[in-house]
Amino acid sequence: MERTLNVSDDVVHSLQKLFKQKPLTLVEGEKVKGIVVDATRYRTLVGLLEDIEDLKIAEKGEAEYRAGKGHPFTQYDAKRRTRNK
Repeated sequence: MERTLNVSDDVVHSLQKLFKQKPLTLVEGEKVKGIVVDATRYRTLVGLLEDIEDLKIAEKGEAEYRAGKGHPFTQYDAKRRTRNK
């Protein structure tokens, strides 16, 4: 099943810049030891990775629900409200 992740124009622009510009690579001998990117691009990447992780968690939850391992939100919410009284 294909999933779509909506991102802002700022994120799209930052990603385009990220892939156009070659980051600074830290090398020791012949081994790459690190890559340096600016803070804005770093935050953009971290945000997108977090969004992707959220989608994976949601997809897993959907699969569990379809397999009969879940229950409707209304049932969960009623149980939650009872616990919080």
